[in-house]
Amino acid sequence: MNSLEGLNEEQKEAALHTKGPLLIVAGAGAGKTKTITHRIAHLIESGVSGEKILAVTFTNKAAGELKERVTSLIEKRGGMPTVATFHGFSVFLLREFYEYIGGKKDFKILDESDAEKLIKEAVVKQNLDPKKYEPRKIKRVISTKVNEGVSMLDYKDSSRGGFEDIIGDVWDKYLSLKKRENGLDFDDLLTEALRVLKNPEVDNILKNRYEYIHIDEYQDTNIIQYEMVKILGRESGNICVVGDVDQNIYSWRGAHIRHLLSFEKDFPGAKTVFLEKNYRSTETILSAADEIIKHNKMRVPKNLHATRESGEKIIFSLSYDEVGESCFVAREIVGIIDSGVAPHDIAVLYRTNSQSRSIEEAMIEHSIPYQVLGTKFFERKEVKDVLAYLRLALNGFTPLSLDRVINFPPRGIGKASVEKIMEGDMDGLAPKARASYSNFVGKIGMIKTKLQEEGLVPALKAIIEKTGLTEYFLDSNEEEKVANMQELVSFASRYESLPGEEAGQSLLADAALFGEQDNMKEDRSEVRLMTIHASKGLEFSHVFIVGLEEGLFPMERDANEDAEEERRLMYVALTRAKNKLYLSAAETRLKYGTREQKILSRFIKDIPESLMEEGGDGEGIRTVYI
Repeated sequence: MNSLEGLNEEQKEAALHTKGPLLIVAGAGAGKTKTITHRIAHLIESGVSGEKILAVTFTNKAAGELKERVTSLIEKRGGMPTVATFHGFSVFLLREFYEYIGGKKDFKILDESDAEKLIKEAVVKQNLDPKKYEPRKIKRVISTKVNEGVSMLDYKDSSRGGFEDIIGDVWDKYLSLKKRENGLDFDDLLTEALRVLKNPEVDNILKNRYEYIHIDEYQDTNIIQYEMVKILGRESGNICVVGDVDQNIYSWRGAHIRHLLSFEKDFPGAKTVFLEKNYRSTETILSAADEIIKHNKMRVPKNLHATRESGEKIIFSLSYDEVGESCFVAREIVGIIDSGVAPHDIAVLYRTNSQSRSIEEAMIEHSIPYQVLGTKFFERKEVKDVLAYLRLALNGFTPLSLDRVINFPPRGIGKASVEKIMEGDMDGLAPKARASYSNFVGKIGMIKTKLQEEGLVPALKAIIEKTGLTEYFLDSNEEEKVANMQELVSFASRYESLPGEEAGQSLLADAALFGEQDNMKEDRSEVRLMTIHASKGLEFSHVFIVGLEEGLFPMERDANEDAEEERRLMYVALTRAKNKLYLSAAETRLKYGTREQKILSRFIKDIPESLMEEGGDGEGIRTVYI
């Protein structure tokens, strides 16, 4: 095994620097994953046990890819490193050490919809109308504050009254409801993991466990993750972070570029290596991206250059409206596919999810196979129903899990009966409702027995077949939902080596942490439709960026920092393309039922005319030179 084979000089320099802090500033398409992989392989080749190495990423896809590449390089020598997302690593820490700070390690993970249900319950308990005080918006405010390191008590102390007082009271109630459910939401996973890391006993254990730390996408860390990294890297000092200020697009999650910019201050003596050779995009695409990003002030200057030829010019089309724009996209895609490009190597990127509707209509009209990223597999109702039954069997009856399936499929337990069951008033139930509930409890007991004696897969099959779910969906002509439940069973087979209850808890944890990109079906050749945020870390042969109008992209944002983030978002979008790039805009667009006149995005005007050419020849399409 030669762990340095295939690396360029800068990548090799990063792989060889194994003692002391290291900052790798990696431009788009510069081979950062390859560099981290070979660095880890080099450490193991040099005699470091894989168990002493930790690598933390932001997405399950990135973690899976890194793990797969490392496995292929180290040839089962020296043990496997720990490779996980920040949230996955936090779950790992909490399962092992949560009791050290008074927590229960059998906590359940609340996904976004679970959290919103509890927020809604908290709103109602405060005698507020959830239609006026929308749970999703309140959850967003709370999440933003948590990611900024603000506690509920801090928030209430600094409240200026009015709506902030309401948020504080709902937040307070939300905390008590989470305690009732023994649940942690996504933000809690990080904040509680940080509390664990600050515990002296845990710190003493972990400083001897991980000697080499790797953090990917460091520019996207929020204050909680940033503090976690500083603690993890404090003892050995052998910490390697990889990042690019130009690709920081998650400020709404609390991410801040100052964490990357202050790395050398946080870890004195740090070495910085620049990866500036782009292996992905053509020179034309890279030149356009550079023209966009060079306007930003808050960045680390670098000279990213292509290793490929100049390639084809960028095509731009201006349509009358969103229908014409979608028609342009669809017709171009038909031609691209006819030329031999696989549909899955084509992506349509947009700033907001709402833009996908007209594009989907055009895809259907032109018989183009497509897949929309955004609806996560584990967020589908039928899948969540199966998991709710599993959670009841594993963790006992809590109001949140019980409420979801106690009367689904319908079993004659009305709303009033459900409320009595929730309150523990069994004597107040009508005989029919009591009998139905008794039957329901028996089914949960049967599932639990299956889980303990036969394993996770048989338990899931029992849920699907014995609770009435399959029969209900078939009677409703919803065969696809049955297929999705069966797909869940197939997914669960990966846990077969674990005991039943442990396998079940692992499935529930992974389901809650499932990301947008994890829903992308690699084995299906379909055009990918997604937001630019969802495209981060991906690459495609041909990329369409639509909706390039002022107010839409860039989105209307007040602060200069926000304006710079819109530019970073455009930079990320442009650098997803390997071979060909298409940009489009509309002169008018329908918004809230009213057709608005649009102004061409400044991003189009920033790209030199020499890099562009006209495109489109369909009805409702105007082609222009910029």
